[in-house]
Amino acid sequence: MSTKSKDQHARVSYLYQASQLLFRNVQEPTLSRHYISTAKDVSQKSVMRIHPDIKRTICKGCNSLLVPGKSCSIRFEEPSRKNPSIDRVLWICKKCAFKKRFSDKSC
Repeated sequence: MSTKSKDQHARVSYLYQASQLLFRNVQEPTLSRHYISTAKDVSQKSVMRIHPDIKRTICKGCNSLLVPGKSCSIRFEEPSRKNPSIDRVLWICKKCAFKKRFSDKSC
């Protein structure tokens, strides 16, 4: 990993952690969304992938942090007829109503 990519990775990590802190402790969701948006821009410009665990906590519609009970609601969907063994979890953003579906194994 080059020095430039390490710096970009550290910057994205810092922005994500700062947005979590602002959202949970300071109750500043607007600034938190701005930091998430900036972190996504930095990762796209440097062609760096964001870890899937981090992606799962960000709304694609409004760049809000998805915190169960505060900024999103979680529902369990009925198993499909094609794959009855796979359970689905539905995360719904309270700000923009964007829906994210995950298999139960990935959450």
